[in-house]
Amino acid sequence: RMARGDITAEAYTKACLDQIAARDKDIEAWAYLDPAHALEQARALDKQRASGKGLGALHGLTAALVVLFALVILGHDPWRDEYQAWLISGEAPTPLWLWWRLHWEGHGPLYYVLIWPLAQAGLDPSWMKAIVLPAALAALVLLVRFLPGLPLLFRLGLALSPIFVQVRLDQPYALVALFLLAAEAIQVRERDRPRWRLAAWACLGLAAMADLPGAVIGGVLGLDRLATALTERGRAGLRAELPGAVVGGLIAVLGVVATLPQA
Repeated sequence: RMARGDITAEAYTKACLDQIAARDKDIEAWAYLDPAHALEQARALDKQRASGKGLGALHGLTAALVVLFALVILGHDPWRDEYQAWLISGEAPTPLWLWWRLHWEGHGPLYYVLIWPLAQAGLDPSWMKAIVLPAALAALVLLVRFLPGLPLLFRLGLALSPIFVQVRLDQPYALVALFLLAAEAIQVRERDRPRWRLAAWACLGLAAMADLPGAVIGGVLGLDRLATALTERGRAGLRAELPGAVVGGLIAVLGVVATLPQA
């Protein structure tokens, strides 16, 4: 209706604010609300639409989700394995020493190496959110904005699902989600550019380095890329993908070898 001009963003926002004013005293859903600012933003959107600039179906929604999940992540109390990762990183003399001593931790080495300088500085463990917060929010933006091949409702449902919320809260899994979604976004948008193909394969390798589930999912996506290249472009397509596959494979092997338990 808004796209057809049947209702303005200002009118819709005012109706929402009226409902909040009437019911929030019983529901208490809002910790903070600025009606004047909300109406100001709605009027700005109406002016943008009137000027002929189209607004996408997800206009403003990505920012809302980013703010919502940033608050969720910042309010998250670290779990026991997250504290353990922080303590291990704080005791490691160098990242290289740390890299080859994680065989029984169950997570890939990349996250430990990233938090190593923070733990070495003697900071509070809550500072691990400095790693997971940007990674998780970047993964969210990639999912909602840069994967148009997936249906809109599916993307929104996945972004709000308990599984994706869990992924964003668990530190290594947030890195896995970021690199896998980055690889897919590059595949969708820049697959014909050699440098971007290489970057996509590197992202798959980094997903494996972040955690073992990333190695499994990244391996499946990598095989799918090779099969698609062979089907669509024949041997020439396969040859074009091989340099990136080698780079991504080497990165993945480094991560998996450092993670698997030793005999």
